[in-house]
Amino acid sequence: FERLVALRPDDLDARGDYAQALLATGREEEALALANGSAHPALARLEAWIRQNRGEDRAAVAAYARALTKEPSDAMSWNNLANIHAKVGN
Repeated sequence: FERLVALRPDDLDARGDYAQALLATGREEEALALANGSAHPALARLEAWIRQNRGEDRAAVAAYARALTKEPSDAMSWNNLANIHAKVGN
């Protein structure tokens, strides 16, 4: 994946797959660096999940919002977003 992303940096699906592989192998910081600030739904969702697990609630909410803008029927993102709001008392 790393080579593919290097050869095709605008291929957001490949970037998402690579970020997922990095996360699965314990390379969370690298996965977050690839996903950070992306409007691509899979990358935004990945960023949100990492930030949610770190307790970075505001950043997670912002990332889930980016994911949901592109995929408003994404039940997992809605669920995770609701969990954050429940946690902080909204």
